[in-house]
Amino acid sequence: MLARKDAPASYHLACVVDDAASGVTLVTRASDLRCSTPVQRVLQVLLGLSQPAYLHHALVTHSDGRRLAKRDLAPTLAVMREAGVDGRALAADLLAGKLPLGFDLRGA
Repeated sequence: MLARKDAPASYHLACVVDDAASGVTLVTRASDLRCSTPVQRVLQVLLGLSQPAYLHHALVTHSDGRRLAKRDLAPTLAVMREAGVDGRALAADLLAGKLPLGFDLRGA
């Protein structure tokens, strides 16, 4: 399936072309996008583009289960920095499996 209701074919095409043009070698994204990977791999083969490695992680959500999304005004790193969050401490916490207050993990 090349097109989905929530991700039209143009999304997949744009992703693979942009990744190849940018020299991307590793795509890291949440498990909710795992189903996009086979479609994008087929496009990479058909277009003769390089194929990056893929890593899917658990989806980080709000504590109420809603996924973080720009369209829903999820906090960005810039906003978190402005609020006084120390980037190094945040990275260390994330590596230790600790999420900021109000966030949760769904799936793997």
